[in-house]
Amino acid sequence: MTGSLIPDDALIRQSAEPHETTSMTNAPAEPRRIRHAGAHPMNRFRILFCTALFASVAVLGSAQAQPSIHDPIGAEALFRRGLAALKAGDWGLACSKFQASVDLEPAVSTWVKVAKCHEHDGKLASAWYDYQRASKLNHELEQTAKRREELDDHIRKAVASLEPRVPKLSISVEPRPEGLQIYRDGVLLAPSALNEELPVDPGEHEVTARALNYREQRQIVNAAEGAVVHCNLVLTLEPAAETTNPAPLPPVTPAIPQVAPVAAPEAQSSHQASLRNPPPETQSGWHQRHSAFVLGGAGIVGLGIAAYFGIHTLSLVSDSNSHCPLYCDGEGKSLRDRATRSQNYGFLAAGLGAATLGIGVTLYVTAPAAKDAGHPGTQVESTLTPNGVVLRGAW
Repeated sequence: MTGSLIPDDALIRQSAEPHETTSMTNAPAEPRRIRHAGAHPMNRFRILFCTALFASVAVLGSAQAQPSIHDPIGAEALFRRGLAALKAGDWGLACSKFQASVDLEPAVSTWVKVAKCHEHDGKLASAWYDYQRASKLNHELEQTAKRREELDDHIRKAVASLEPRVPKLSISVEPRPEGLQIYRDGVLLAPSALNEELPVDPGEHEVTARALNYREQRQIVNAAEGAVVHCNLVLTLEPAAETTNPAPLPPVTPAIPQVAPVAAPEAQSSHQASLRNPPPETQSGWHQRHSAFVLGGAGIVGLGIAAYFGIHTLSLVSDSNSHCPLYCDGEGKSLRDRATRSQNYGFLAAGLGAATLGIGVTLYVTAPAAKDAGHPGTQVESTLTPNGVVLRGAW
């Protein structure tokens, strides 16, 4: 029986491999590992382009996509090394090879092997999670219905045998102030995880609760195989936060503004005209900074467009990989051509965006400040009227 997705003419690996027979479990030996066909990596030029593009976007606050290692040939070799070590009884070596293989290329049978390794080491919750990964991947692969059902049956039996042994830990915290943080073995948990019986590996686990103005609470619990453990934490206020009668604030003496002497009518009219009509240098600086913001915004938009084309390029190349095992078919060539055009558009948008953003920054930095353009400074004037005194000021 074969479940390989690689065509026979690719000659990358054998079309079938023998079933393994080991003493790991009484369940029937699972079928050979199935995985996606290997994808050729992008050429060096595209890798450099995508790396530079995403690095530029990251400077502006966007996340940078990190390419993952994909090596199906290495994964196959490591998987076979793991099988040989397992048959020789060397669990430590076998499990390290299975983990290395699944890191290079996920496969259903490899995930099952990793689960059995964790189960052998007593990490029951980790093994349960590995079986869930294997089940999910089994439904994502393109294979016959019979093949999928065989793998599903094997995984269901393994999970049914394992689940009663997996310990569970439920954490509760009272009170629950705003900003509460719960950690289990140093890992931050979501608030929705409270009061839920979640699977954990057997052994000791450290639970920590932290919140502003509250003392940190820490508790170590021991989860036995098959048990449900409850960890209840009660937060108490810090001594400084328990004060109910704070000391009164000192009286505040209002500041008395300094009023300039009343100017002559001619001086008042001249000064009021200067307030209404600022010097040309001040207007020039304001316009220059305004233009800088417009150009800077346009530059950021250009970089965002470049990021879109970069992501689109990666997507097209990824889609073409299934059509290019060794040589590209018609669909693969079309996708690669579209990826090349998308890459060129990304280059153009990135260049224009970076140039426009640079011009905007330069304009903003070189714009004259208001205090350097003849601004009159802070002044207060008063005018005596029949109804009282009127104060006017400029800042």
